[in-house]
Amino acid sequence: MDNNIYAAPASDLETQTSKNPQSHFYIVSEKKFLVLFVATLGIYSLYWFYKNWQFYRDSTGDSVWPVPRAIFSIFFVHALFRRVAEKLDSNQQENTWKHSDLASLIVGAMIIQRILDRLAMKEVGSPFTDVASIFMMFVMVPMFLRAQKMINLSCNDVDGESNAKFTGGNIAWIVAGSLFWLLVFVGLFLS
Repeated sequence: MDNNIYAAPASDLETQTSKNPQSHFYIVSEKKFLVLFVATLGIYSLYWFYKNWQFYRDSTGDSVWPVPRAIFSIFFVHALFRRVAEKLDSNQQENTWKHSDLASLIVGAMIIQRILDRLAMKEVGSPFTDVASIFMMFVMVPMFLRAQKMINLSCNDVDGESNAKFTGGNIAWIVAGSLFWLLVFVGLFLS
């Protein structure tokens, strides 16, 4: 023990996440992902991309900015999935997913959904464009679930048990999303 009373206390300030080699990416159970993705009309994907890039940056020390990569996720899906595939390979785990194909499908679905959203906002083809936009969200669900399954596998938590419980924040998002779903249905049926 140092006798210097003016010295800052020595302690290990690294988070458990950055020390844990298994938390290279954002682990979440498929059930929790599905509920949050659907409840928030897909807005959860923004948080999901952010957390994946944040975990990646913290575990590797790479200079990546999670916020812009989440906001502009359409440009970074391929890079994220490639890094997940590299992690699977480095762990010598079964890497049977075609990460590039899945990323391309997600990008294509995102583009189609954004086009449909813009058409719906301008009331072009309404209410069909509204319904088609919502339908595209459900088209993306199995794609994101496949990616999450591979992320969980790469982090040695196949079922995502370390992040399977719903927190207070999760419940708040589910409630807010449910209210938004209610507004969507009211808007569709009143138009």
